[in-house]
Amino acid sequence: MHSRCSKKRQDAKKLYKDLYHSNFPFKHCWNELRSQPKWMEDTTTKKQKSTKNASPATSTPCISDSVNLENNDNYDVVERPIGRKATKKNKAKDLGNNVIESPFVKLLEEIKVKNDITNEKKIEIFEKSYLQEERRIENEKKREERRLALEEMTEEERIMSMDTSIMPPLQAQYIRQRQMQILEKRN
Repeated sequence: MHSRCSKKRQDAKKLYKDLYHSNFPFKHCWNELRSQPKWMEDTTTKKQKSTKNASPATSTPCISDSVNLENNDNYDVVERPIGRKATKKNKAKDLGNNVIESPFVKLLEEIKVKNDITNEKKIEIFEKSYLQEERRIENEKKREERRLALEEMTEEERIMSMDTSIMPPLQAQYIRQRQMQILEKRN
């Protein structure tokens, strides 16, 4: 069986050389990674043929030497660690299964519901305040417009009531023009 695995290594090296026209440059990486579970064949899930006609290629595969490029079996087989995503999923499942029944979780859910209600009330109060502030600003604008209109009317009345006979000619001319503008505006 060892010679078959050695043959596989030689075939793999030859195939790489034929494809890339150079020797495999990552032997040092392969020496580190070859004993990792990802690179090992899993024989526990494969069924072995038990017929009389089974060829050596289809019978029991070589586990550790089948993918090794060097004949160095000094490494221990170490299980591959669980990845980050799988760890997160397992934690979520654990939390989902065990914590939901906890009275602490129920209390937290009640607090969350109360907070949601309180937040809705706060939002409603803020909306009312906002509408009141808009109305106050609108009323203030109207008051300012009325005040300006009243000031303008008062100024126009003052100009209309001026006696131009005692004024210098240039000033009298200006006041008469303003009086004419006011009369045209009112008509």
